[in-house]
Amino acid sequence: MKTFELKGTLRSELGRKAVKKIRQNDEIPCNLYGGQNNVHFSVKRADVHKLIYTPHVYLVDLTIGSEKHKGIIREIQTHPVTDQILHLDFLEVFDNKPVTVDIPVSVRGSAIGVRKGGKMEVFKRYLKVQGLPVHLPDEISVDVSDLDIGKTIYVKDIKIENVSFAGNLHDPVVGVHYARTVVEETPAAAAATTAATPEAGAAAAPSASAAPAATPAAEPKKEPKKK
Repeated sequence: MKTFELKGTLRSELGRKAVKKIRQNDEIPCNLYGGQNNVHFSVKRADVHKLIYTPHVYLVDLTIGSEKHKGIIREIQTHPVTDQILHLDFLEVFDNKPVTVDIPVSVRGSAIGVRKGGKMEVFKRYLKVQGLPVHLPDEISVDVSDLDIGKTIYVKDIKIENVSFAGNLHDPVVGVHYARTVVEETPAAAAATTAATPEAGAAAAPSASAAPAATPAAEPKKEPKKK
């Protein structure tokens, strides 16, 4: 797994006022837990930009004061409106203890089903992996070259040495299905079709524009005989 170096400053004061002051100095309050003691510290906002705004997962080499730690980001708290980072939680990791991490999925190859006209769908962007820090991969590469229409790759189909998946092994990761083509009938076309095919009852009825049936001619009046 890739590593990221980060320097932090120990926080001597805790509480809302102290946190507010840290943020005013363009820093982020942080917490490191998982070891013998929790460590409260702060980092410069600019220093964590590349660590957070990336699809990759890093093992963080933390230098806090004179002490060194290894950790991974466990939680990012953001402002509900501005999306500004408010707080970071780090989980301390150790070389001899397994850890569970969300690793990004990377799809490789051109699926045969897509070349046949199918549509590929990725169901999982990250997978939970458990293992020693030294064995954790940067990404989970999934080869879809042989994936045909109607086929799916599940978690259980992916093999990575020295690590295991923490989750449902039957969850789908990526699949190819038939692409659906839907042609919607326009109102004008629907009206034309209806007009062209009258109902059976209406077919026998006379047309409104047809000429009315002829009526018998009136008989001529007979003139009276002259005397």
